[in-house]
Amino acid sequence: MSKMNFKFHTDHYLKVRGAREKRGLPIKTKEEILDHPLINKQIYNFEEKKVFVIKSAWKHWYLGWYVTLLADNDVGSTFVIWWNNINCHEPIIIEDIELNQKRWSLL
Repeated sequence: MSKMNFKFHTDHYLKVRGAREKRGLPIKTKEEILDHPLINKQIYNFEEKKVFVIKSAWKHWYLGWYVTLLADNDVGSTFVIWWNNINCHEPIIIEDIELNQKRWSLL
């Protein structure tokens, strides 16, 4: 996971959420992807020099959608990996997704 400071634009988030709620639109900010092709696949972390297994995949929303993976290893370490961008416009999330493509490798 990123070691940088993370800042959400809370005002924008709450404005969009409130507008969606008023219109009766869904306000989900995450949704599990039960059939994601990477579930149960191994992934290697170059910084930790350890292999993890992807346990679940989630579609998250913050200024657009992106996919996160939840992975753990045999000693109980868990990582949340921002894996790919669908249509998110938040520069910090986009940057972290790009960094994770270098930090992690599918086996």
